[in-house]
Amino acid sequence: MIVTLTPPPGATHLVGDATDWLKAPLPVAEAPAALEYPDDAWVELAWLDARGRMVPDPTLPLQAGNPWFPDARAIAGPRYRPDPLLADIDHAPAGRVTRRKLTSKALGQDRRLMLWSPAGLEDAALPLLVVGDGVATRYLARLDRILAALIERGQARPAHVLFVEPVDRNVEYRYHAPYHSFVIDEALPLAEALHPTTGERIALGCSLGGLVSAWMAWTRPDVFQAVVALSGAFLIGPGDDPSDPFHGTEWLVHQVRATPPKPLRWALDCGTLEWLTPVNRRLHAALAKAGYDVLYGERTSGHSWTTWKNALPTLLARVLAPEPAGKPLPPPKDPGGARSA
Repeated sequence: MIVTLTPPPGATHLVGDATDWLKAPLPVAEAPAALEYPDDAWVELAWLDARGRMVPDPTLPLQAGNPWFPDARAIAGPRYRPDPLLADIDHAPAGRVTRRKLTSKALGQDRRLMLWSPAGLEDAALPLLVVGDGVATRYLARLDRILAALIERGQARPAHVLFVEPVDRNVEYRYHAPYHSFVIDEALPLAEALHPTTGERIALGCSLGGLVSAWMAWTRPDVFQAVVALSGAFLIGPGDDPSDPFHGTEWLVHQVRATPPKPLRWALDCGTLEWLTPVNRRLHAALAKAGYDVLYGERTSGHSWTTWKNALPTLLARVLAPEPAGKPLPPPKDPGGARSA
């Protein structure tokens, strides 16, 4: 796939997946006349003007749907295909959402939590999926609707989902002990008091959310049994410069190499058009060498919610794989009382 570039009037720089967005804006004078990508790519880009404002490319009609860069446009290669499940997620049973406010002693402030349960299974004992960046992962990645569709198709076990929202993710998601205590000692007990669980817990997150999910599970394998990380920010280690997401000491990779295996299952995915691809590959290699149960996938796209939404069906189906034959799931309640939120 060849993407021809035509800078709009007033554009001074090109930004996008090719430049890791604002890491290294490319001056228009140095921008190539065309970019070449595999035919299955999903590529996002935009231009900057002389005042640093983002300018959409008027030749590209496809909106990227990028919440960080609303003026980004997308290019879908001729062989790009979203995960087929995504076409059906709005037809799956909506499930029920419960919202609660929690006064956190660990963080010294109030926090709001969302809990989602599959339709008709609100009172069933199910695994608990603990999800970082809860609002975005629910509304942009559509995690609850993806899981509902997988359950309906028999491709995943039902689970309750705890959506946890940070206040300052750049602090809380970087080895922050108070946040660790908030999730494990406060949010989890509240969630499990509202909905019965089986004791199986899975930590899930994207980018920095993937890092904090992996860190919590790594330090507390007695609490979590599995990790799902999408474009996990595994470059970052304790004490690394919080203003630089592009370099770091790769603490978790070294921990996996140096520590006897823990009872954790892993499901990882990353785009190939982003700076975190190499470290995710190194973490996967370290986990596989250590003998972990690990699934690793890549897709030709960048550090975006499109990448992560496309990855979720495969990752959720892996960590919530259906029970073996002969172990029936709990019978559903009458879904007539379920409500959508």
